[in-house]
Amino acid sequence: MKLRNPVNFVLFLLLLTFVLPVQAAYVAASETTVHAPVVPENGREQQLLSRLENIKKMDRSEMTKLERKAIRKEVVSIRKELKKISGGIYLSVGAVIIIVLLILLL
Repeated sequence: MKLRNPVNFVLFLLLLTFVLPVQAAYVAASETTVHAPVVPENGREQQLLSRLENIKKMDRSEMTKLERKAIRKEVVSIRKELKKISGGIYLSVGAVIIIVLLILLL
């Protein structure tokens, strides 16, 4: 079989190289998503989580605009503090794909 245009062939191979792994990783990531229940380790974390639950249960329809804004700021600050407490390293799917590709290529 004679190739008519080697540039088209190379472009096709590059397309397959980059598109197929991304689609496979997307399917694998979407199928393996598991949400583990949050288990507080210390008292402060428990306080913050209970405050978030109280805020979720609030009736915000009768609040003024300033009160809702204050609640939003409080939720953001609580979430930031929870992230600081929990620590850990979080990797996105794209970062995992890049790491795997670098490991395979090197």
